[in-house]
Amino acid sequence: MTLTRQYLSTYGPATVKDVAHFFGARIRDTRSWVEALDPKNGLVEVVCGGRPGLIALAEDKDMLLEPLPGGSAQWPLRFLPMWEAMLMAHSDKSWTVPIEAERKAVWRKSAVVAATVVHRGRIVATWSQRAKRRHLDVEVQPLSGWRGRHHLGGVKQEALAVATHLGLEDAMVTVA
Repeated sequence: MTLTRQYLSTYGPATVKDVAHFFGARIRDTRSWVEALDPKNGLVEVVCGGRPGLIALAEDKDMLLEPLPGGSAQWPLRFLPMWEAMLMAHSDKSWTVPIEAERKAVWRKSAVVAATVVHRGRIVATWSQRAKRRHLDVEVQPLSGWRGRHHLGGVKQEALAVATHLGLEDAMVTVA
């Protein structure tokens, strides 16, 4: 019960199947863990994006209902690194990459999870980097959600932030 609560605190809302996926457990066993967190013990159902069976901790309800500061249009574009835990923690990947054929670009063979470009909760591209003498080369591989004119500025900002973190002077972005 404690681990299930911790999972939902970190990765919720999620489904029973997501919890089972994360722990490598059987769904039957996972259901009993979730049932131990019934509504009396702080569990709520969540309706989001038409995904059935989502649950969250009741203590997170107010935070989940809060409007985003500046509205959803203000969500920043972000680079996520390879093997980002948030991308590995759920069984259902459709909420981040709606087109099934594109999921192979993110969740690759041998449990490799690509570095991704995320905007408004959706993966719009993958990215890779190569440090050169004084600058960082970043290559972006767009997915169907990519809108070059809309996303390129944020990608350049993120690339420069990574370069600065690595002690490099600048970043060059190439869109494949």
